[in-house]
Amino acid sequence: SADWSTSALAQTSIKPFCSAKQLLAAVAGFEAILARGIDAGTIDSVHVSVPSDFVAMTGHGIGAGNRLSSITSAPYQMALAALRRDALYDVARDPFVMTDEIADLMKKITVMAEDGLADHLPNQWPARIEVITADRKETILILDAPGDPAMPFSIEDVAAKFHAAAGRTLDAAAIDGWVERARASVIDDDALEELQTEYLGFGR
Repeated sequence: SADWSTSALAQTSIKPFCSAKQLLAAVAGFEAILARGIDAGTIDSVHVSVPSDFVAMTGHGIGAGNRLSSITSAPYQMALAALRRDALYDVARDPFVMTDEIADLMKKITVMAEDGLADHLPNQWPARIEVITADRKETILILDAPGDPAMPFSIEDVAAKFHAAAGRTLDAAAIDGWVERARASVIDDDALEELQTEYLGFGR
């Protein structure tokens, strides 16, 4: 059998949901802070520090009908993570998920540059997050986001992501079939050919 640890796939990041890689650490850090017992509705401000090259790309809002803006906006992705996490898996982003609560939280999120964070590139794509409420301040530095080689996805993680993304159009049994075919295709040429054939015939 193949040695997974020596495969190039083991050194490849897997995005946990539809997002720009440059802001995944920010989302992961925000979720980690929320998990400390902070309710999104109590937040006064969120400061996101990233390498300087990431600021313009990620520190913006979203434009109506502009799918790319929703994928590269740290404020939008972080607000979804807190309030409508299921929407992060909507690849089409049609329509955008937007509520007054999401819009209000986005306004509280500021992205800025931090000297030194770029030193971790290109092996790590870091972010430092600071969340302030009326009675507490929480900070975290994220160097490796879920799905990075240092925090690798298991087959169960990949399957869960596929279910979340494909569940909008396929039933659970069909998704499980795709997962098993894909898993086998990593080490079996016949399974790979079957997967390719199934994929090319999908929707016909």
